[in-house]
Amino acid sequence: MSSGSFQMFGGAVSNSVIVLGLGLALMMVSPVVGHKGSIVDVTGFGARPNDPLTDNSQAFIRAWNAACKGSGSSVLLIPPGNYVSGEVFFQGPCRGPVTINVQGTIQAVPDLSMYPNGAWFNIESVNGLVLKGGVFNGQGKSVRKYDDCKTNPKCDPLPAAFRFNKARNVNVQGVTVVNSMGPAASTTASSNIRAINSVGFDLLH
Repeated sequence: MSSGSFQMFGGAVSNSVIVLGLGLALMMVSPVVGHKGSIVDVTGFGARPNDPLTDNSQAFIRAWNAACKGSGSSVLLIPPGNYVSGEVFFQGPCRGPVTINVQGTIQAVPDLSMYPNGAWFNIESVNGLVLKGGVFNGQGKSVRKYDDCKTNPKCDPLPAAFRFNKARNVNVQGVTVVNSMGPAASTTASSNIRAINSVGFDLLH
């Protein structure tokens, strides 16, 4: 094997391909000028904006895990565009503070079976999280006909847009929640959850 190639699966991969692969990896978690931590872009983990057939929930979770495990502070970036997503879990504890910067619109999958845990975005065991910007469209109009809680004491409540569980010191800034399936946000065993300059983000304790 020559010094200018790398043997893989029976073929030769040039140094230029290796460098390209490294560049793509660095794009996923890239240093930011003026920021001590890193930016983690969800599109580097498989998220596909403006694709109505792609459920981006797993890409969001993979990107969150990278941001949460990063050293120092991190920004989880959801760039401009429309993203479809089912149930999401953002779980800590994290190694440093994380900011979720949403620059686009996230649209819920209008299928109640996609939310077995009763919420769209589940944020658990985090401290110092900032949730900034973006529009969260819960697609609630298409599922509210299944809400029978007024007549059925054993009903399953419609999913909340956000659920904070064991979360502390969370700042929600400039977030818009529209057409939520259930309540916009609920909290359990959490403290100091604050919403600033946000629309439709009412906390249900």
